[in-house]
Amino acid sequence: MAVHVDGLEWRRGKWAGAGRRYYMMAEALAVAWADDLIADCTAIADYYRWKFHADSTVLTYGAPLLESAATARVAELGLRAKEFHLVVARMEPENNIDLIARGYLASGSRHPLVVVGGNPYPTRYTRDLTQLLATDPRVVSLGAVYDQELLNALYAASLTYLHGHSVGGTNPSLLRAMGAGATVIATGNRFNREVLGDAGFYFTEPDELARHLEATERNPIIGDRYGLLARNRAAAKFDWDEVAVGYEKLCLRLAGRDPHWRPTLTSSLRRFTESGDLAPVTAPGPVPVSVPAAVQLQLPLQLPLPLPRPLSAPLSAPLSLPGSVPRRQALRLASRRHA
Repeated sequence: MAVHVDGLEWRRGKWAGAGRRYYMMAEALAVAWADDLIADCTAIADYYRWKFHADSTVLTYGAPLLESAATARVAELGLRAKEFHLVVARMEPENNIDLIARGYLASGSRHPLVVVGGNPYPTRYTRDLTQLLATDPRVVSLGAVYDQELLNALYAASLTYLHGHSVGGTNPSLLRAMGAGATVIATGNRFNREVLGDAGFYFTEPDELARHLEATERNPIIGDRYGLLARNRAAAKFDWDEVAVGYEKLCLRLAGRDPHWRPTLTSSLRRFTESGDLAPVTAPGPVPVSVPAAVQLQLPLQLPLPLPRPLSAPLSAPLSLPGSVPRRQALRLASRRHA
């Protein structure tokens, strides 16, 4: 049996107390009882290796490549193609729509910010966020959009797609934006960097986002260049056929009784108790530069543009996290416990 562990559910802001500890214990049980874990990105696999000394099989998702999105449909919403910034996310704290809103409101952007998404269970966060978005007439809140053709048109016609998700692994919304050729500006956590790589821009503070928004409006050729880079990266690295091959190999390996080494239930629960909710998921070190070289250039721009280098270390490099125990040492310790 293989378990797809998805993102770090216990880190979502809506869970606290018993709910959060339930999801944390579910991690420990999955590690001990499953023959293998499936992680949708390397950062998630590194987290389980750090917390439980358990290896995972990394299998991402495929990105839909939107060849001919009906971008003219954005006119139904009073929008013009390449003249709006887009957010698509549920109104949850970990999706950082409030951070995006503050960055946009602090900018001198001429184009509107279009927010797609809602929350069927109103909370103090959603009420405060709704109030914040309503303070500026440039913000267009559409709520949930279930018309997939219209949603695809919004991705493809946006000047930028703003991605604030922070607790998942490979995010489908980010992949859809990349497949649509959108220019992505994302929060600079490791999940987003692993998916987007050098094909977009990053921010951690509102003023950084404000500078990115102003730069893309001032120099539209930046958006054209990075939209193409994002789409090419989506096509090259997030192909459903390759994902299917990965699942086939995993099934054959499990059928051959060749699972990854698993810790016992006792040691998994011990790790769950010891690490608590303080487990880090991001690589240590300084945040890379927030304004890539291409954004700082003035017209006329010469192609190809120099690419930013947002990654301070290769994604394949293991995380050096507090409390981390090398793999061999972990195996020796485990064998001593059960000798």
